[in-house]
Amino acid sequence: MTEIRRRGIFILLIMMLIFTGTFGAVYADQPYRGNTRHKRSFRNANIANAPDRYTDIDGSTKDADKDTVSISFTSDMEQDMELYARAATYFKAESGHYPRSFMLDAGNYSANATYRPVFGKEYPGLNAMGAAGYDIVGIGASEAAQGGDALADMLSNASNSKNTLPYVTSANIAGTDKLDRAFRKYGVNDYLDMNKYRTEIAVFSIVGDDAFNAAAPEKLRYEDAVKEAKKLVAEIKKDEDADMIICMCSSGMQDSDKSKKLEKKIAKSVKGIDIIISAGSTTELEQPLKVGKTRIFSLAAGASRLGRIEYKIVDNAYQYSGYNTVDLDKTYKKDAEVMKRLAKSAKTAGKNYFAANGYTAGSVLCDSFFKIAPLSDNAGKNGDSPMGELIADAYRYAATEDAKIPKGNLIAMSSDGSALSGIKKGKITVSDVYDIMAVGKADDGSKGQALVSFYLYGSDVRTLAEIAATGASGADEKRLYFSGLSYKYNPHRFKDSRIYDITVLEDMTGGQIDLKDDTIYRVITDKGTATILPEIKGSLDESVSVIPKDENGKEISDFPEMNRSVDKEKQLKTWIAVSEYLDSFNDAGIPATYKEPDGRMVYDDSKAFSHVYKGELFTLVGMLVVALIGIAAAVVLVLLVLDLMNVKVGRKGAKKKN
Repeated sequence: MTEIRRRGIFILLIMMLIFTGTFGAVYADQPYRGNTRHKRSFRNANIANAPDRYTDIDGSTKDADKDTVSISFTSDMEQDMELYARAATYFKAESGHYPRSFMLDAGNYSANATYRPVFGKEYPGLNAMGAAGYDIVGIGASEAAQGGDALADMLSNASNSKNTLPYVTSANIAGTDKLDRAFRKYGVNDYLDMNKYRTEIAVFSIVGDDAFNAAAPEKLRYEDAVKEAKKLVAEIKKDEDADMIICMCSSGMQDSDKSKKLEKKIAKSVKGIDIIISAGSTTELEQPLKVGKTRIFSLAAGASRLGRIEYKIVDNAYQYSGYNTVDLDKTYKKDAEVMKRLAKSAKTAGKNYFAANGYTAGSVLCDSFFKIAPLSDNAGKNGDSPMGELIADAYRYAATEDAKIPKGNLIAMSSDGSALSGIKKGKITVSDVYDIMAVGKADDGSKGQALVSFYLYGSDVRTLAEIAATGASGADEKRLYFSGLSYKYNPHRFKDSRIYDITVLEDMTGGQIDLKDDTIYRVITDKGTATILPEIKGSLDESVSVIPKDENGKEISDFPEMNRSVDKEKQLKTWIAVSEYLDSFNDAGIPATYKEPDGRMVYDDSKAFSHVYKGELFTLVGMLVVALIGIAAAVVLVLLVLDLMNVKVGRKGAKKKN
C-alpha cells in the first residue's frame, strides 16, 4: 500500500505541475498549442520561492528585486545575429535580478546574408533566440518577405527539433493550408498570454500594410492591422486576466518613420494597449511616445542594443517607472550555446548558396581602412556618393572581367536602390557584401539581383547624367551613379546644356573621349535600376524620360539577366560583382579614392562666365547676332516713327549773321 500511495502521490504531483504550467506554459483560449519545446514556465509560481540572490555578469552576488517587472525587447537584429549571443548573457543576469522578467523580440530576424539561404531548413533566428532565453517572438516584415512556403518550412522544421525555442505570435498575416498546418504544429497564435510569478502579460504581433507591401511576400495574405488589434484586445480583455497588453508592430522596412503613424493610429483607436513596440524603422525613440495610456517604444534597426521597460508593483498595481537602452557590447560575453547554433546554420548555408557561387560565407575579400557611408546618406546633397561609385565600378569590372564584355563604349550605373547599407571599417567578408547587396530576387527566385545589359544613345546618357546630378521624381531610387562616365553640371547654364565636359572611358586604363549624342553605348546595371529608368523624370523637365534600347536602338522593356563567363548557367549577381571587385584589391585594401567622391561627377555652382558659357561659343555668337539684329531693328523702328511724326533729325546749323 505504501508503494501504491507513493506512486499515486507522484502521479498527482506530475499532473498538478502540468496543469499549473511548471513544465510548460498554458495559454488560455489559444487554439494552437503545438509540439514545440519551450523553456520552463513559472506560471502561477509563488514569487516568495524565487531566489533571493543572483550572480551578476561581473561575478558578484547581489539581492534580487521581486517587486519590479522588467520587459526587455529587441528588434531588427538580422544584420548582426551574434547579438543574440550577447542578449543571452544580459537576460540571464536580468532574470536573476528581476525574477518577473520577460524577453521579447518584435521580429525582422530573417534577412541576414549568412543565414538566409537556410531560413526554412535551419530556422536560425528562432534557434538563436531559443538558446538566448527569449519568451515570445513576433513575425515581422522580413519574415513575411521570405514567403508563405519558406515561413511554413521554418516553423515546421523548428517544431521537429528538440531545441528549446520561443513562443511565436502573428496576428494579421495568413497563407495557404501549408502555412496554417505549420502554425498549428509550432503553436503560432494571434496572441499569447504568459504568466511569470503571477505577473501576466498578453502579447500579439502585427505587420503594417506599408511593410507588408514593401516585403512583397508570396503566398501570404494580409488583414488590416488596426482592425485586428481591436479584435484581439477585446478578446484578451474578455478571456484573460492580463496585467499588461503588449503589441509588437513591424511597421517599416528600415525606413525613417519619424512620425510612428501606424503605432499612433493603433494607440488612438484601440483602448487598453499598455505598450507598443515598434520595429522595422531606422528611427529610435530615446523615450517613449505617450498616446492616451499607451506608450510607444522603438529601437533603430541595426542599433546593436535592446530596450528595457520597467514597472513597479505598488499595492498590487503595476506602475510604469522608466525606460532605458542597453548596448549589447563586449560587456556581455557571447553565449556559447547561441554561437554553437548559429555556427551550425552558417556552415550549412556556406555549403549551399555561397559555395555554389565559389565562396564561403566567411571568405575575407579585403580590408577597408575607413567607412564608406550608405547611399541613403547622399539624399538631398549635391555631388556623387563614394558608395554609388564603388558599386558602379564593381558592375563595370564584373562586366569586363567576368562576363567578358568589350570595354569600348561601356558605361555602368548604380542607383540609390542598389544597396542596403555602406561598408564598415575592417575586414570585409563575402557575407558582409551579401548583406549590403542582397536586394530583391533574380528571375529564378534566388536572393539578390542579377546584372542586366542594354543600350542608350549618347543623348540619353546625357539626360541620365542631368538626372543623376539633380535627383529625380516619380520613383523611390532618386539618384544615379556612373562608372566610365565623367561630367560637370552647372545649374546656371542654358536649360538644354547644363551638363558639359562629358566624357567616357576608352578602356579601364583611364583614356577619356568625348561623349557623342548619336553614338550608342552599352550600359550595365542591376535589374532594379534598369526597371525604374522609364519612370524617373528630370527634375527640371517632367517630360524627359529615358527608355532602354537594344543594340539596334529599338526600345525594350525586358532585360535579360547576365551570366558568368566561367559558368554560363550561373547568373552574375550584384553581390558577386562587388565581391569580385573587392577581392581584386588583395592586401592593399579598398583604395583611398573611395573616401570621398573622386570627381567623376562635379556639381559646379559657379556663375563665372568661363563656367556658365563654356563650350557655348556658337550659342553665344547666335545670341549676339540675334541681339544686334534686334538692336538694329529697334533703331530703324524708332527712325520710322520719328519720320512719321515729322520730326527733323540732324545737326543744328550755325547762327546767321546780319
